[in-house]
Amino acid sequence: MKNVLSLTFPIGLILCGAGVVALLSAEPAERDEAAVAAESDGLDPAATYYVFVSEVETYTMALDDDNDEDDWDDDDDAPDLYYKMEFDGKTIFSSSERSDTFIANWRGITIPIALKDLKQLAQGDINIGIEFEKIITAARVKGGDELVVKILDKDYLSPSDEVGSIPLKLSDLHEGTNEIINKDRSEGNGWKRLEVKVVKREGSVKDFLLPLLREMTAEQKLQTK
Repeated sequence: MKNVLSLTFPIGLILCGAGVVALLSAEPAERDEAAVAAESDGLDPAATYYVFVSEVETYTMALDDDNDEDDWDDDDDAPDLYYKMEFDGKTIFSSSERSDTFIANWRGITIPIALKDLKQLAQGDINIGIEFEKIITAARVKGGDELVVKILDKDYLSPSDEVGSIPLKLSDLHEGTNEIINKDRSEGNGWKRLEVKVVKREGSVKDFLLPLLREMTAEQKLQTK
């Protein structure tokens, strides 16, 4: 795998450079305590947030109307997963597709950038000259809104199959990663686990940047072994 990945972070990244440097230079225990404190707070109903699904995991077999296990696709492949977010019955965001997988991931923004450039960007040493607002791949909502996440298995010759429909009351979520477990597997409800990321539009860089740096660094170490 090349060391160029999709980068996920909010528009306030460049403006929050000093805060990012402080987080990057802090001791791990201090960063963990800060993360726990931030995630314990609820959302401000008047504030604007970016919300997206960072991971979906499905069961390896779907269930039919008799609750018998069946393959997701006629060709025995894993599902081609994507998701939509709806507000007041209207679609406000649709993700890209992840083909033939039981675990799908999304990052929230797509910018090809190397690890060394990401570190420099975090420290405010470079500005890649991109208007972030135009390339954010997430729903933009208020903290008091209620959404519905629809997970789908993409079909090209027929309507897409519904993998799950999950109501989200944002007042029940916190900034950072929210994990939701499905306790009611049934037909049209074949998802196992969902991770929803919430990032305040004005900041909260750590919830994107630090995990991404750790992930990219780990991948780089694997490549050099």
